[in-house]
Amino acid sequence: MPSDHSRFQQAYKTHLLPAQRREVLRAIRETLDSETTLGEIVDAAESLGWGEPFGDMSLAQLADALLDEASSQAPEPAPAPAPAPADDEDEDADEDAEIAEAAEPEPRPVAKKKTSKRVAKKKTSKKVAKKKTATKKVAKKKTTKKVAKKKTATKKKAATKKKTTATKKKAAAKKKTATKKKAAAKKKTAAKKKTATKKKKAATKKKTTATKKKKAATKKKKTATKKKAATKKKTTATKKKKAATKKKKTTATKKKKAATKKKKATKRKSRR
Repeated sequence: MPSDHSRFQQAYKTHLLPAQRREVLRAIRETLDSETTLGEIVDAAESLGWGEPFGDMSLAQLADALLDEASSQAPEPAPAPAPAPADDEDEDADEDAEIAEAAEPEPRPVAKKKTSKRVAKKKTSKKVAKKKTATKKVAKKKTTKKVAKKKTATKKKAATKKKTTATKKKAAAKKKTATKKKAAAKKKTAAKKKTATKKKKAATKKKTTATKKKKAATKKKKTATKKKAATKKKTTATKKKKAATKKKKTTATKKKKAATKKKKATKRKSRR
């Protein structure tokens, strides 16, 4: 886009501005008379909306543009060989005087002076043409320099803008990358933290389960020990009971045998 814009500006300055200047000067020339002042010409240019570009023109360019039409409209230009003006304002005043003189109809010349007038006319025409050519060359050179200068300035401006845009894009891309990296690092840290929390919870749960199992095993062991002790006690009691029963039974048998023996002995004594 900057290159298209600069090309458009260049085309505008190269073609449109000179065309506008020609039309503005043509409009001013059409209303120009011998009593027109420089201030009125400037006011006319401003009223046509061309005051600023008109102000960039030199007096030589302005005089050349305005005198071109005035000389073509004059019936016979007077040979006015004038000395070189002291400054630009005097030159402009002399040129206005020349326009006024050229616009006024001259009295009918005497036949003897006709030849000298033709010679003077030729000399004046040559001088005007020479001056016009020199002025055009200077104006063209100045315009070319201005266009080249503006073109260079436009190119520099476009290059600076391009560089600034590239720098901004680079900075934006760098910032975006940094933001992405930061977000990724934050996400990674959060994931690690979450994983660590899960592992911690799992370890705690495992520990709790192990403790519960250990407690259950201890309880079971105690219960088993108690059962074993109870069984042993029961066995001992059974054994004691059996021993007591056996002892009782043996004692009873012994007593019975002793009684039987005693009875038999008594019977034997009674028989005797």
